[in-house]
Amino acid sequence: MTIVFQIDRTDAIPIDVRDILPETLRGKNLDEIRKLPILRGNQQVTCGECFEISETQQDCDIVWRGQLTAVGGLCQAMKSGTVYIDGDVGNLVGATMQGGEIEIRGSAGDYLGCEMTGGLIRVRGNVGNQVGGALAGSARGMRGGEILVHGNAGRETGCRMRRGLIVVAGSVGEFAGYGMLAGTILVFGDCDKYIGSDMVRGTIGCLGNADRETLLSAFRRGNHVDSVIFELLGQRLRTLGFEPHLTMSESLRIYHGDCLNGCRGEVLLHDH
Repeated sequence: MTIVFQIDRTDAIPIDVRDILPETLRGKNLDEIRKLPILRGNQQVTCGECFEISETQQDCDIVWRGQLTAVGGLCQAMKSGTVYIDGDVGNLVGATMQGGEIEIRGSAGDYLGCEMTGGLIRVRGNVGNQVGGALAGSARGMRGGEILVHGNAGRETGCRMRRGLIVVAGSVGEFAGYGMLAGTILVFGDCDKYIGSDMVRGTIGCLGNADRETLLSAFRRGNHVDSVIFELLGQRLRTLGFEPHLTMSESLRIYHGDCLNGCRGEVLLHDH
């Protein structure tokens, strides 16, 4: 059975539900789930005080519905299972996630999938800053898994990411791939300035409207992109059911950088 959490609150008091996961709910009945502790502001309350909880039959473990923008920490440290979120949601969704699948049928706040090590997150709307990034004080961001954003993303997408794949169908804000250690970021819309600043390794594909002016001077021009790269990435995106697919209809050139960090990273730009 699928557990449904419905909320109708519209106030701004934050609700922290990080411990409500598929693995923690298994084997519990509805009465037991209603008594599970969560935080509302700085007060400990029960799930039943904030959510209407019911059962239904769907192809997932948990469904969250309603006005969820004040709800944070959804699926934090999740290890397995499938979670659907119907509506806009707050910060830290899928933070430190280790496995499983999350689908958000709305938009999400900041720090989506930060420091995740495995699993898949799909967002049908827009996301905030630091997608797949690092928590405050941490040297590494996302270390595995995949994040698919069908809308736009904010600043510092993939900040300090170490491994994994981030794909954004729309545009991204400044400092995409800042301090990136490895991994892949693909952006099909516009890329704002300072792409790949302070990156060490990894690949950032700017497949929409971006040019040399979006890079710092610490990047040097390289060769054209081998079509084999696109074939492999395209296969993976088709498997995930993600549009748009990669094409080689326009030529892309590799820019190597950040040359202050060894020049081992790659930013792909249209060769105008």
